[in-house]
This record gives sequence, C-alpha cells and structure tokens, in this order.
Amino acid sequence: MELAGPYRDTRDIVPYSLRHSMITQRIMGGLDFREIAEMCGTSMGQIERTCYHLNDAIRLTNALGKATRELMTRLKRSD
Repeated sequence: MELAGPYRDTRDIVPYSLRHSMITQRIMGGLDFREIAEMCGTSMGQIERTCYHLNDAIRLTNALGKATRELMTRLKRSD
C-alpha cells in the first residue's frame, strides 16, 4: 500500500482496490468479461454492474484489435 504514493493520502486503498484495478486493466486490454469473471471467481453480471463506467468505444476498439490479431494468426497457420 505504501507504493500507492500520493494517492494514499486522498484515497482509501484496500486490497479490493487492487482487485478492481486488475479487472479494469483486463477489460481495457480487451479480455472477455467471461474470462475475467472465471479468473476472479465472480459473475459476468457483477463485472458489468461494477465496471459500467468504462468507455464502450475503448472496449470495442480493443476487442476489434484482438479479433484482428486472432484472424492474422489463423491465416498464418493456414499458409
């Protein structure tokens, strides 16, 4: 918690804050809600209710990027 730096004085950082931060990073990185829910032992619905504030456009962009990378990998394998 000491590594929180200047935020430590203005926010109440608890272990749950770290969990929320990890989930947020996974969403913003394009990971599927189902995968995150399984990883964290929670439900997709809970993640959706908690992380509603995330920008849908960023999630869409990340999802499209992930889909493009997967397609390129499949195309390379079929060569």
